[in-house]
Amino acid sequence: MYHAYWHRSCHWEKAILKAVPHVLGRTDWDQQALAVLNPNAEYHYGGEILRDIFYEEKNRVMSQRPVIMSTISFPTYKGYDVILKVANILKNEMHLDFEWKVFGNVEPHMMEAHTGLKHEDVNVCLCGVAFAEQLRDTLLSSTLYFHPSYMENSPNSVGEAQLVGIPVVASRVGGTDSMVEHGKTGLLFPVTDPYIAAYYVGRMINDINENIKIGKAAHDVALRRHDKVSIVNSLIETYKEMIL
Repeated sequence: MYHAYWHRSCHWEKAILKAVPHVLGRTDWDQQALAVLNPNAEYHYGGEILRDIFYEEKNRVMSQRPVIMSTISFPTYKGYDVILKVANILKNEMHLDFEWKVFGNVEPHMMEAHTGLKHEDVNVCLCGVAFAEQLRDTLLSSTLYFHPSYMENSPNSVGEAQLVGIPVVASRVGGTDSMVEHGKTGLLFPVTDPYIAAYYVGRMINDINENIKIGKAAHDVALRRHDKVSIVNSLIETYKEMIL
């Protein structure tokens, strides 16, 4: 049933994209996909306003024990298996001590059976669904944010982590490389290579100076990218262009 739902959704999304004259997007992936599906449509950039609490200026206070944070949901393409594999490498091959807090409505049983890894054995804590304030406060005390998705465009969770000033280690899929400049505002890894992901996580744990530098750079970029006033003004101008 889930597979059939995705087939229907893809069919209708393609049909709509092929029929419209204007499309708003946020990433290079958006623009490139549109160029394939509907080269006659006009592409417009439209920024994303995030939740208010993530714009508040708060100081990072990293916990003494490294904390990795992720926010995902139950679909398999969100990468829960990637988290398990990377956590296993960090603990059992790199011998790092850490806690990995995973928020969201995760259904662990299928992927834990598939990987042969149980979250409690690799220092992963399933924290459930949380309010924005709890997520913000956890980010501020975390060493890094990890985004493991197999399919993505412009994840709000990555933008929120960058807004509060912590480095992001993310899979290089979809539009994430429009949000994360590798080595400057975060680190990107091939989603099928948990060893590279583990290396970047270990790097952010072991090199605090680089960690802080990347976090600050990400914060500065995210403030401009998600600026509420400029996004609203730009959107108004775009709508004016569309109706002329």
